[in-house]
Amino acid sequence: MGKLLSSISITQAITNIAIVVGLGVVVYELHQNRALMQLQMTSDSFALSGGVYLTGMGEEFPEVYARACTNPDDLSDADAVVLLNYYLSLWNQFGRLRRADFYELAVFDIPVETSLQQTVRTISSTAPGREFYQKIMRTTLTKEHIGIADAAFKESDPNRCARLIRVVTSLTP
Repeated sequence: MGKLLSSISITQAITNIAIVVGLGVVVYELHQNRALMQLQMTSDSFALSGGVYLTGMGEEFPEVYARACTNPDDLSDADAVVLLNYYLSLWNQFGRLRRADFYELAVFDIPVETSLQQTVRTISSTAPGREFYQKIMRTTLTKEHIGIADAAFKESDPNRCARLIRVVTSLTP
């Protein structure tokens, strides 16, 4: 009888351990699902806002961007709205990468810092973009990213866009 009670106690102890381990696994899975749901909701939000920005750029974007590169003083208020949507769409892409990095999801091959540098350089290749960086974009950066972004801003060439347009137009007959 003593051996029977002893084997029942061992069986109950093993069962209790299995239940506790099972509950731990369930809690872990719930935490993982919550993080993935947050990331999915964030991604959906970025995709929606990206669509809004692209719509706001409209069909006139190439002409507006060319003016921003070559004759920024000739930009109208409507042109400014188109450019703002362009800059925000670029910033939105960086935000998506930064969020994925925050959740430690290796969905992109580009490090966040490299993406930030490329985004800042692209935006800063026009005079209106440089103003956007200084007045809007920079204020949204974390302390760890400000130094990286400021260095890219200082290295960027505000005439790069105009030069590229001249090169491309010189190639066309």
